[in-house]
Amino acid sequence: MLGVNNIMNDLMSLGNNPQQIEQILFSQYPNLRILSNQMHQSGLSPIQFVIQYAQQRNIPIQQNQLMSMYQQMMQMTQKR
Repeated sequence: MLGVNNIMNDLMSLGNNPQQIEQILFSQYPNLRILSNQMHQSGLSPIQFVIQYAQQRNIPIQQNQLMSMYQQMMQMTQKR
């Protein structure tokens, strides 16, 4: 849990610089870079990509909850 707290503190200190935030996440979680590349190559929106990814791997998701979480995250980033 300490590692996650450190990452969150690092992210919060960067403000709104998405490239720096991406670099921190990619350095801590290299598989995220692979997923990010796949999403960009797919041409799908982030939500569409997550839904397709889950369906392909038989991961149960609630699309309404996913959309709600996405909207909440978007609101958080717009407030900064």
